[in-house]
Amino acid sequence: MKRLLSLAVIATAFAAQAVSVAWTRDASIPTNARLRKVATCADGRVYGIDAATPTGAGTLRLLNGTTGSLGAARGEDSVSCVNNAVHLFRKSSREILKNDGTPLGLPATHVGFAPVGTTHVSGGSVFVLFGAISHFVALLDTGEVRRTTTPNGAWTPVGEAAAAEQIALAGGVLEDRLYAQNFDDALFENVGTGCNEHWRFISPGGLRPDRPTVRAIATSGVGRLTVLDDTGSVFQGVISHERSSVVLGVPEFTGLNLAILGSTFRAHGLSADFTPSTSLVAAGLAPESIPLPAVDLDLPLGSTRYTPNNINLAGGAALTLTPSSRSVILTARFEEGGLELLSSNWVYPNLNISSFNGSVAFGGKVGMCGQPEVTASAATFNGNFSGVDNLFSFIVDLMNGDIKSRVQQAMLDGVQNALAERSTQLALQRLLLEVAGAVAPPPGGGDWSYIVGNTFSVTGSSVRFTVER
Repeated sequence: MKRLLSLAVIATAFAAQAVSVAWTRDASIPTNARLRKVATCADGRVYGIDAATPTGAGTLRLLNGTTGSLGAARGEDSVSCVNNAVHLFRKSSREILKNDGTPLGLPATHVGFAPVGTTHVSGGSVFVLFGAISHFVALLDTGEVRRTTTPNGAWTPVGEAAAAEQIALAGGVLEDRLYAQNFDDALFENVGTGCNEHWRFISPGGLRPDRPTVRAIATSGVGRLTVLDDTGSVFQGVISHERSSVVLGVPEFTGLNLAILGSTFRAHGLSADFTPSTSLVAAGLAPESIPLPAVDLDLPLGSTRYTPNNINLAGGAALTLTPSSRSVILTARFEEGGLELLSSNWVYPNLNISSFNGSVAFGGKVGMCGQPEVTASAATFNGNFSGVDNLFSFIVDLMNGDIKSRVQQAMLDGVQNALAERSTQLALQRLLLEVAGAVAPPPGGGDWSYIVGNTFSVTGSSVRFTVER
């Protein structure tokens, strides 16, 4: 049984966001009580499924311009416009068909099949440098949302819309957004291609005279909604958000540096404990223990594994963010014998590191959920090794290069694995929102809700992105 969001939740969400929808009755389309579904194209065409009952037989029609039939359809089917070509999803067979892009072309070209249990399908085009990429989203009877760019291939689960009755996928430049109509007529927007944490409330449907009750929804692009109300009238809506462009350079990173430098590090045994500062805790990074990696070496006199034994920090550790080189540099000073590496082969000496300096270069991309994701691209390591407790410690200098390269790769692997965690990416996104709120507060007060993913970029001297709420 699909659940409904309570009005209390709706009111809370609405109060937290400066978003509005301006509705206009589309006078070019006559009211028709038999209309069950609608679809809008970027070029202005509007299509609808005309059927006597919500699940009964009917026809797919062009509703504006030269009215005409495009063939048989049922009230339970779905229709959408992808790259200005009409796509019809037949619920009974799960087949997706498209026409040749002409206003009255019959949807007869097989595109693919939706997953078992699909109740609604919507498509949209994401415009990139060299053209448009078609995306499709399916809503299953379990509330699960799945996406694909190849309907004849795999559909990837991305999240849930448990209270949704219908969905509409809006295409845009380097982005798309998903809209949902709930069973109580509330309308929601997802800036994360359907991922659970990115649903945002935008309108309570028919709770006021200027907001139509909802029978079906469609979209011709990001920020534009088409609603078919329960009388058969078509309304066009324009969604407006508060937004601000943010550029974080060296001055703006000062607060972030302080947040990181306010963190503390403790080391014992085989792990180092990291206690984040208040700002990082607020962003969702909880204290955690980071195991130090063992280093395996294949050497002329037999392989050995170097395992960290203990760490004695002389002056703590410091993290410094350097936007000019897109790096975070970790510097630590050790007491003598502070970091000891124990060899598993008696031929090779135990080692200790008397000093350490390492850096990891970061970049950025837009992830599956349409939000910025931080990536690690390179790591460097510098340290002075000395051999202890072994007759053959004189060969340490010959081994330094190999050990350093292994440790360098272990550093990069560790950071990449940590960044791959969804919780880490969400924490970093919240931290960017926090910093954005400090340097560019919303005009009406409060907090920014999310980052517009396609605006995120990392350059040699700054990080740029746009925030909305």
